[in-house]
Amino acid sequence: MRYCILLLVAVVWKPTMGQSVNTDSTQSKRGISYFFSIQSGALIGDQVTFSASTIHGITLAKKLRLGGGIGFDSFKNSNTTPVFGSVSLDVLGKKNIVFIQSTYGCAPFAWSQSLKKEYGFDKIKGGEDFSVMLGYRITDGDVRIALLAGLKHQEIQIRYEYPAYYPWSSLFVPKEQAYNTQVITETMNRLAVSLSVGWR
Repeated sequence: MRYCILLLVAVVWKPTMGQSVNTDSTQSKRGISYFFSIQSGALIGDQVTFSASTIHGITLAKKLRLGGGIGFDSFKNSNTTPVFGSVSLDVLGKKNIVFIQSTYGCAPFAWSQSLKKEYGFDKIKGGEDFSVMLGYRITDGDVRIALLAGLKHQEIQIRYEYPAYYPWSSLFVPKEQAYNTQVITETMNRLAVSLSVGWR
């Protein structure tokens, strides 16, 4: 009985192994694989501030990488959390590679401790976010280490509310008219330098 069980396991296991090899072979021929990376570095402008992000996606034909990510960027008076899509293309080299990476998205979350102290400050809102970077990637097995440098663009909107004063009694003034509002759009363009560590 014991030998019958061993024989049955061997018969079932062998085709399974063959099927696994064929599947891997098919995926290899298609050239599609999963990747992820973690980047951290500096944003250089009127001050040097911190930036970090993580990107997950797929590699097509071993040269084109499509993915999505989330990050954290600090600026002089504000912080943002951008959500973005990413495209990366290998342009030179086989093992150690020169590549171009571009991201585009928006920052749904933004906050500022220093602006809260300003008179009339109401809220801050993130806007358009994109970057274009040139990188050099070193490969060691499935591990990828890259240095990147380029430009990063981020927009934010700051809303202020100031009490509206009337020469007559304000008892009957609607609440929405009791304040004057001002919205300031700030555009931050920075030189970005970062180190990326990833897998495949």
